[in-house]
Amino acid sequence: MNIRSATTSDVEAIVHVHYEAVHGTKPANFYTQDIIQNWSPSPTDEFRLNQFRHKIDSGDQIFVVAELENKLVIGFGSIIPSQYEICALYVDPMYGHQGVGTKILEHLETLAL
Repeated sequence: MNIRSATTSDVEAIVHVHYEAVHGTKPANFYTQDIIQNWSPSPTDEFRLNQFRHKIDSGDQIFVVAELENKLVIGFGSIIPSQYEICALYVDPMYGHQGVGTKILEHLETLAL
């Protein structure tokens, strides 16, 4: 597994991971379908894809992705260093409990220091 800086070419994979993490994990049982759908609409939602493109392009947030050797993105995270804030940390549920989130967080911490 490799952790690297995200680019706008990763946006579709990032949105897919976000969707799978929100819709496919146990926390989904705690929220209504309306909340879940607003939190993470369809991974093909053009508005959502453009939101992530803008966030990556703006440079205000630093995004990283975790990818397998075959270049499949299985997780991502983001921080806003100027505000000392972790904005996101999501892992595809198929790769949960394998240390992916920990590796992303450790990488983000090194970028923040």
